[in-house]
Amino acid sequence: MSTSFRDKFIEKLRTKIPSIQNLGTNTPVEIFQNNTLRPILKFQNDALIHIFLMDLKSKKQDFKTFNIKQKQLLIDNHLRENSNLRQLLLGMVVALFSSSEMGFYNSAHNELNKRIFSMLKA
Repeated sequence: MSTSFRDKFIEKLRTKIPSIQNLGTNTPVEIFQNNTLRPILKFQNDALIHIFLMDLKSKKQDFKTFNIKQKQLLIDNHLRENSNLRQLLLGMVVALFSSSEMGFYNSAHNELNKRIFSMLKA
């Protein structure tokens, strides 16, 4: 499978999000977030939630029993403390980057990782 075929295939998988507006004043990182990260996270949403809930279950925590504030706190704490889960979820996002997106990610990975986890928590 050639890179160009893979890139085209990956881009076709992504969900279009019509509510995202690029107003022309966005930084390259913001543009990447809107055009790449958000569609990937939307596409992977069910899988990301499933992995997170499986991890909680393995720790004998029942997510359903918490109220909304407790759930948000649990998500924040669990992602902060569980580096294996963080890396797994990050890998599920990064794996769907095209070759050119991977190049951009490599140049700004610290900022992009912060944005990925911020969106994952929301």
